[in-house]
Amino acid sequence: RQGLGQYQKADANYRKLLSRRLSNVKMRDEIIFAMAENAEQRGQWQTAMQTLSNNYKQLSNGARTRAKARMADYYLQSGSTKKARRHRREALKAFKPKKAKSDMPLKDAMARMEYNYLQSSHQRYLKLQLTDRLDNKIVAAKTKQLETLEKKYQKVLKYQSPPWPLRACY
Repeated sequence: RQGLGQYQKADANYRKLLSRRLSNVKMRDEIIFAMAENAEQRGQWQTAMQTLSNNYKQLSNGARTRAKARMADYYLQSGSTKKARRHRREALKAFKPKKAKSDMPLKDAMARMEYNYLQSSHQRYLKLQLTDRLDNKIVAAKTKQLETLEKKYQKVLKYQSPPWPLRACY
């Protein structure tokens, strides 16, 4: 149903599966994330956050880090920057590169979180415009912002999640 765009019907099926107390941890993790992504597809950031938050204790340890990254992203998208920062800090603290080596969904969530977190800095950089006259203060500020952005975009690259480094380099 999810592949057909029937997100609410898919969620109803997922809730039935979760109510059975699945013993397959990976399946349970993926069901919870699928439900959050369905809410995201419908533009319901609050529902996506609640899905991850309400089911957080059912997730495996690696999936909890992924959930923190996704919640940081959802909070950022909904304008709750303070909560986004808190979840981002928690995700960064919990992320272990060696353990995540083969966990592409986790690396993708981390890269997406970092990329989206940088968008406000990127917008500030774009807003700082040179005027008709050459102003050394503006040139210096814009140069410093660009250097900072480049360093931060390098962090996105370290997660080795293909779509996000491409966006970071664009």
